[in-house]
Amino acid sequence: MREKLAEIFGVVLRGWDKLLCFEVLYKTAGFGILFPFLQSQMEKLPKLAGIPYLGPQNLGLILRSPLALLLAAGLLLLLAFYLLFEIIVLFLYCESGWQRRDLTFLGLWRESLLRTASLFRMKRAGVLLLFPPLLLSAFSLSSGWLQNIRLPEFVLDYIRAAPLLTLLYAGVVLLCNLILFRYLFGFPAMFL
Repeated sequence: MREKLAEIFGVVLRGWDKLLCFEVLYKTAGFGILFPFLQSQMEKLPKLAGIPYLGPQNLGLILRSPLALLLAAGLLLLLAFYLLFEIIVLFLYCESGWQRRDLTFLGLWRESLLRTASLFRMKRAGVLLLFPPLLLSAFSLSSGWLQNIRLPEFVLDYIRAAPLLTLLYAGVVLLCNLILFRYLFGFPAMFL
């Protein structure tokens, strides 16, 4: 039993200092730079749609504006890259520990960037279909990124006021987690 525990800790803790440095730098950059940038760009959506402000009566106008939709799609792709990059780093860290291979800090970044960028090629675009469930999964909710992107208050009030919408939202989140759970063991093969 001790040998098995020693082997497990040898795999898990191999290069832990590099992973800790990565997480500190990555989360600092995300919360300090990326999320404020995403928030500021989301505030430009009404202007691109030609409306002075975002309200319940003009929410549909944003969906009809090609520029606003293009900006929203670009922001979602940027967010997808941010989330997928961290997941791939964790997979590579585990893989290098399992193979007893030392991975340098810069090597971890470089290899993760290459593998994440390869997901955005046309032949691997199917993997990005898992991005919407990933956004609403327990992973993204617990990582805290969703707390930094604020929806307009009237949208939140509308959802809170309608129990059916609250249940629908909870059902969608549950469905997203079930979809991701189904593909849980396939993630390393799909991402790497």
